[in-house]
Amino acid sequence: MVLRRISILKKDDVEIFLQQLDGYRKPDHYEKREGGVRSVYLQTHGVQELFQSLSQLPDVTILEPPHRQPYGQTEFAVRDPNGYTHVFAEPD
Repeated sequence: MVLRRISILKKDDVEIFLQQLDGYRKPDHYEKREGGVRSVYLQTHGVQELFQSLSQLPDVTILEPPHRQPYGQTEFAVRDPNGYTHVFAEPD
């Protein structure tokens, strides 16, 4: 596979490096495990506000609305336009 695209996202002290490879096909494993399979799990602050913002985007699918987990996080899950599942979490 040949590297096709690189992107670095940065906000405050957080930096995320992304790359895309020619010919790569992301498998959809979300339904294969109870609770889903996540591509990315991000812990942050302001989860409710982030959910409100992301839920307005036409190409984002809400998989799980914000809910409290027994391990002390409030989380929600979305599928992005490329089929990746992102979970955003905030400690309670």
